[in-house]
Amino acid sequence: ILCTIPVYWLEWLLIVISMVISGAVLVMTFWPAVRDDTKLTAFATMAVIVSLHALLAIGFK
Repeated sequence: ILCTIPVYWLEWLLIVISMVISGAVLVMTFWPAVRDDTKLTAFATMAVIVSLHALLAIGFK
């Protein structure tokens, strides 16, 4: 509903804020599952999850 505001920069700001908050929840949820792996594997997995989440958020724009 907030993205119906006809201000272009405000729409993007709301999308970025929402993406950061929900991305943080994803990281906090999945980090315990991957923290015992090697650092490279754990960070690569988190990077893939956050990147795919960002692409999804931008795609919904």
